[in-house]
Amino acid sequence: MHTPMSTSLDLFKKHISILKEQDFKIVNIISTKNKEILLQFDDGFRGIIDCLPYLESEKIFVEIFIITSRIGREGYLTEEELKILCNSEYVKVSAHTHTHKDLTELSQEELEYELKHSKYILESLLGTKVDSLCYPRGLFSKNVAITAKSLGYKKQYSSLPGDYFNVILKTVFKRYLVQHASPFEFKITLFGAQNLFYNRYLKRHFKQ
Repeated sequence: MHTPMSTSLDLFKKHISILKEQDFKIVNIISTKNKEILLQFDDGFRGIIDCLPYLESEKIFVEIFIITSRIGREGYLTEEELKILCNSEYVKVSAHTHTHKDLTELSQEELEYELKHSKYILESLLGTKVDSLCYPRGLFSKNVAITAKSLGYKKQYSSLPGDYFNVILKTVFKRYLVQHASPFEFKITLFGAQNLFYNRYLKRHFKQ
C-alpha cells in the first residue's frame, strides 16, 4: 500500500474470501450473469505490484487502468513494473486517460488527445492492444462514449452501479466501487445494495 487511496492487501484478501464463500468466480471476461466477477483497479498505484505474487498464487484476474502521465511518479507504477504486470496472465493493463481530467469538460481536440495519447503510450510500451477505458472519476457524456468508441475503446467503464449486461450507449459498462468497503458493505454490494443509488450516481456522472 503506497497511498491512502489504495485498498490494503489485508482488506483485499477479506474481499476475496467473501467472493469464495459466496461462490463467485473471478474471471478476466464476464460472459454470464451466474456469479462471475471482474476485479478492477484505477490509477496505477504501485501497491498492485506488491500484490502480484498473491494474485498469481490464488489465480486472481485483475484489470488495472493507468493514468499514463503519472507512470513513474512517486507512488505510481514504473514502466518496468507495468511490463512485469503485463507479462502476467492474471493482469490486464488498460487506459485511464493521459492526465485524468474530466472528459466532459474538454474540447473535442483535448478529448481526443487524452484518449489517443494514453492508448498510444500503453500500446507502445507494452506491445499489447489497449481497447478498454475507465473514465476519470466515472464522468462521461454521450460524446465522450462515441468518441472513445471511434478511437478503438470497445469497453468503457463508468462509476454507475448495476447490471454489467445492461450496457449504456452500447459501450459503457456499470461497476461497483468497493475500494474501502468493509466486509459487510462488500457482501451486500455483491447482491445489489448500491443499485438503490443508481439515479443519484447517474445525475452526478452522466453529463448529456
